[in-house]
Amino acid sequence: MLKNCLTHAMYDGYYGAAVWATDHLIMNKDFFKKFDFKIVDEESFGLNLYLLARSFSKEFSPPKFLKSKFSPVLKQDVYNVELFFNPWCPYSYGVAKRAESLLNSCGEKINLKSHQLTQREDINKYNLSAGIFINGCDCSLDFLMGKDVLEILSQVKETEYAD
Repeated sequence: MLKNCLTHAMYDGYYGAAVWATDHLIMNKDFFKKFDFKIVDEESFGLNLYLLARSFSKEFSPPKFLKSKFSPVLKQDVYNVELFFNPWCPYSYGVAKRAESLLNSCGEKINLKSHQLTQREDINKYNLSAGIFINGCDCSLDFLMGKDVLEILSQVKETEYAD
C-alpha cells in the first residue's frame, strides 16, 4: 500500500511525502526508513514522535512539526476539557467521540468544548488536527495512544484547577 501511495504521489507531481512515526510497533519509524524516508523532525512527550519525509524532487522542502497555537480559557472549580478531532482519521475521531460522550455524562464537573476541525482554516487556527487539553495541559499523546479519558482526568491534580 505504501509503495502504491508513493508511486501515485510521484506520478501526480508531488515533490515528496511525509509521515509521522514512533519507536513502537505501530507506525514504527524503521519501517518507513526501508522506503527511503528520513527523519526530518522529532518531538518527545514521553513517547518519541518522528516526522519522516521522502523527497522526489529538488523543490521538496521537508516539513516540521507545528507548535500548538491553542490558548485555553479556563473556568474555575471544574475540569476544563477541550477536544480537537477531524473526520479524516477514523481512529482519533472515534476516540474523541467516545470521550465526548463519556465527558457529557459527567455533568457540571466538566467544562467541555469540542472542536471538529473540518476546514484547513480550523487546523491553521490552532495548529492542531486532533488532541485533548485538560486544564490547559496537552494530554493529546496519552489520549491518542488509547489511555482512557477518565484515567487522564484522575491524573490531573486538584491544584491544577483554573485559578
